Amino acid sequence: MKKLTIGLTIAATILLAACTKTQSSIIAFDTFSTTVKSPYLYTQTKPNTNNTSIQKVYTTSESGFQASIIIANEAVLSGDSISFANDNLKTLRTSLENRGKITETKNVELSCGDTKVPGSLSTITVNQNGRVRFVSQLYFVYKHKGYIVSHLTEDESEISGIQK
Repeated sequence: MKKLTIGLTIAATILLAACTKTQSSIIAFDTFSTTVKSPYLYTQTKPNTNNTSIQKVYTTSESGFQASIIIANEAVLSGDSISFANDNLKTLRTSLENRGKITETKNVELSCGDTKVPGSLSTITVNQNGRVRFVSQLYFVYKHKGYIVSHLTEDESEISGIQK
């Protein structure tokens, strides 16, 4: 009986580990670098746009949908991350209209060496062609450059892992 219990415990642990597999992807831009843990591996791809504010794009097609992380930046006059975020969120609310909504926004603090950088993190739900997509956006200003790091996926469970 004891062997059966141990065997079932080991089998359940192996099965659970296979179901909750996460992969690490390194996301780097300017002087920043972070590791994103997700069920999917993100690799850098070329931006599919002529928009010069888009600096880097990371994508995965392992999810059955091309999930992506997009890093954009622009020069700003103010070093205030929260004002930068609020301005962008105001524009986003207008463009979403009836297709989606900002479900949560919270202030966060990023570490850049010994420097603490304030930021704002938003979670957005978008209905597009009958499909629900989840967007996470991080806004922050560092050395008079405003950054927007966006993550788009159809897998709602991936949002919390990416935001961490």
